[in-house]
Amino acid sequence: MNYQGLIEEYTSTIKDIIIENDIKSDDMETLDMLMHEQLSGDRNVIITYKAKQLVDVIGHYDAFDTNVMTGERFDSWSDLAYENLMVLVRDEIDMNVLLNDFGVKEEAI
Repeated sequence: MNYQGLIEEYTSTIKDIIIENDIKSDDMETLDMLMHEQLSGDRNVIITYKAKQLVDVIGHYDAFDTNVMTGERFDSWSDLAYENLMVLVRDEIDMNVLLNDFGVKEEAI
């Protein structure tokens, strides 16, 4: 597991979410909802040793940090891994480009 590999893996995952769910090219809300749903159950998030690896590789938050939204400390490796993964997605993957490239285009009337 390395940083560039994670970018490639999750870019592919998000592309698959767009294609498999026929998400329209301008429907970021649906993509965001489905992405969060799928990534919260991702093997790199729910399996403890993989979650620890993901946290080490991304390194944005560690076990001593607090959740920016709640102000509370992370209570599991899964929560910590998920938040790190969301930072990777936000900072390194352009979901607008993926939606434009792989989303369902509205047909001109």
